[in-house]
Amino acid sequence: MRFLADFGLMIIVVLFLLVYSDVLPIVRHADFRLFACMNPATDVGKKDLPLGIRNRYLSLLVEVVVLFVA
Repeated sequence: MRFLADFGLMIIVVLFLLVYSDVLPIVRHADFRLFACMNPATDVGKKDLPLGIRNRYLSLLVEVVVLFVA
C-alpha cells in the first residue's frame, strides 16, 4: 500500500531542496511518483498547460462529488 506524504513533511523536503540542492546530489528513489493536479482553464485568466508538459501526464476528468451528511 502506498501513502501520500504529509504536508509538513513536504515543507521540510522543499526547504531541504532549496538549501542543499546546489551542494549535494539528490538521487531519485526507484518508486518515486509525482502527482499533479490542475483545474481546467475555464476561468478568466487561466491558460492551458503547454503541450510538452501536458503530454507527460495522464489526464483524468473527475465529476464533482457531492456528499450528503445526515
